[in-house]
Amino acid sequence: HLWNEWYSDYLTADFPRLIIRSEDMMFHTPEVIRKVCECGGGKMRDEFRYVLESAKGSTGAHHGAQGLAAAMIRYADAAKRVTGFTQDDLEYARKNLDPLLMEKFGYVTP
Repeated sequence: HLWNEWYSDYLTADFPRLIIRSEDMMFHTPEVIRKVCECGGGKMRDEFRYVLESAKGSTGAHHGAQGLAAAMIRYADAAKRVTGFTQDDLEYARKNLDPLLMEKFGYVTP
């Protein structure tokens, strides 16, 4: 419900906004960063460097957070994306995720 409401509000907003899917940042980082820079009137630096370790750090609430490679392995595999979800979670998603929003963002209901 929150996901539907949050993104519907942004898509119908009457102010300038930029919505970037996290998976696009993960799998197409330089291209996305270049487009964001251009959108804001800037220019991306010639040199691009990936941060391979967890960007969140490894202590406190983020202890055990994944780095780039582990995240790419998990989110590139449709089956691994839903690891930890119960059947009830998946059924709720199927019944409640807005199909128009899912299509707009290029998602498939799990």
